[in-house]
Amino acid sequence: MKRLFLKAAGVAAAGALLKACGGGGGGNGNPSGSQTLLQLLQQDGSFSTLLAALEAAGLADRLGQAGAGQTLFAPTNAAFDTLASRTGGLSPATLAAFAGFHVVPQFLSAAGLRSLAASGQTPETLYSFRGNTAVLIFVSDGGGPLSIWDGIGRTSISITEPDIAASNGVLHVVSDVMVPRGILTLAQTLRASIDSFSEFSASVQGSTFATLNGTTAYTLFVPGNDAVNGALADNVVRQHIVASEIGSNAFVAAGTTLTTLNNQQVTLRRGSGTVLATLSYGSAVQATVTDVDFFATNGVIHVINSVLIPR
Repeated sequence: MKRLFLKAAGVAAAGALLKACGGGGGGNGNPSGSQTLLQLLQQDGSFSTLLAALEAAGLADRLGQAGAGQTLFAPTNAAFDTLASRTGGLSPATLAAFAGFHVVPQFLSAAGLRSLAASGQTPETLYSFRGNTAVLIFVSDGGGPLSIWDGIGRTSISITEPDIAASNGVLHVVSDVMVPRGILTLAQTLRASIDSFSEFSASVQGSTFATLNGTTAYTLFVPGNDAVNGALADNVVRQHIVASEIGSNAFVAAGTTLTTLNNQQVTLRRGSGTVLATLSYGSAVQATVTDVDFFATNGVIHVINSVLIPR
């Protein structure tokens, strides 16, 4: 799995209808459509969920104002329905919380997004988490298709309809809802992050799922999809869970002894160079931490490179 957090720190039916209504330009760096971003959403029923989320978040009026260019990344109703199905349902308040992560307060055409991908720049959104403004990461590995990386480890969100011009910005239809940190529970984050955690997530069931879907804070060390081969027993899953929130800023070189939900002790030790941290039983390293700080409403996920097998 690629290091999304570190990269962030370091650096078409619906679309066809919108183009007919609003124009199809937007590649020259200036707003050029005849209608505002808000009007484009209002006249197309395919975006009613996004529109309701923006209204609940108090952002709809902003998208109706003339003047400064803005960029709106627009998931369709079907994309919201898919996310709700994966996560077990999303409340209106949760949907509203997503809204700001889909708005960038500057004009970014598709060509501009490719320039950002090449330079490693990460534009700020209108969403913030714990006092820090969330950014979007755009990637085009080897000059291939452009993808968007969101805040929970997904790497395959794409723009399905680019450069739909408005009078006050540009709209890009995207293939999925972009999820920032701090909105879903740990259990929902596992279900939503199909690019990275689906293999482990499939083994999180019953009481363990309920544990990770509550309000008590946990730290979850999740092996990426390339490290899991088949279903894991519940006691193996619980070996990856610690009953407190431990962000990467709490990693120490001397090591911290953690007790898993299996009542077994592991040592978390900050690494150096390309090794972010390690997890050990005694002196034997069992896993390397490869990515960090995918925060949920009730804790945090760190990614590891192998499954932790209970002793």
